[in-house]
Amino acid sequence: MYPRYLSLMDALELLTFFVIAPALGIVVAYKVWREREHHLNAKKCALRCVAFGGTALLLFASSNWIGAYVRTAHSLLHFLQSACALLSFLSFGVCTGYFVFIPLSLWRRHKATRTAEVKGTADSVDPEI
Repeated sequence: MYPRYLSLMDALELLTFFVIAPALGIVVAYKVWREREHHLNAKKCALRCVAFGGTALLLFASSNWIGAYVRTAHSLLHFLQSACALLSFLSFGVCTGYFVFIPLSLWRRHKATRTAEVKGTADSVDPEI
């Protein structure tokens, strides 16, 4: 007995992992980059990245823990397992979107402090000498 919905669920999981989650990560990274001046910084993005990454790990661990055998009458457990896996993939996509912003913001801050240091050395000439 091979349930017909298995191929649909497998295709949906592959589509979510390889297409929807990266697209969601790109959208989140773009949105964070556009709002960087208003209220987001690297610490908030790192906290959100850890929160979504932890959620993804917990959901993925719970989907592996369920371990539903699809050829039994408990198909509800299989749908619950698939839902946990899909949500973990989406949560991982959001996590990567926030993760992309962290090195970019640190690089931008590094460039700004480097420019300030260069300007600071030119302005710090002692006029008494």
